[in-house]
Amino acid sequence: MIAARGEPASSAFHLVEGAVRETVDVDAPNEMASYVAGDFFAYTSLALRRPRRITSFVATEACEFRRVSRDTFLSWLDEDADLRETVTARAAAAEKADAARVADAVAAARWRRAGRAILVSSRGAQDRSLPASSLDY
Repeated sequence: MIAARGEPASSAFHLVEGAVRETVDVDAPNEMASYVAGDFFAYTSLALRRPRRITSFVATEACEFRRVSRDTFLSWLDEDADLRETVTARAAAAEKADAARVADAVAAARWRRAGRAILVSSRGAQDRSLPASSLDY
């Protein structure tokens, strides 16, 4: 687990090597998005200045990533209006598009935990939670 749903949003990440899955429920294969080397991830809550993460980020293979602190990330946005506009627009669009999927995934997880149904996404990868290494910016 790189970053968990409900945790304070204290950093974003740049994936140098490996692969990461974004999910609502780490116990189920409901992939919201996937990231590969070169991608930035877990920045939506920071860009929209939300205090907590609404999704989790799990390594699907060994990873190397750079952690970008909340203060550093926000200073980048404060210093560059074009970057701020682009990142904020992308984050808002992602949040809006994911809202229904998050609600569906949470409902499915509640059903599973209650033993009423097993709902599985055909897109999702199995959570292998392999070790991840990180370097701070």
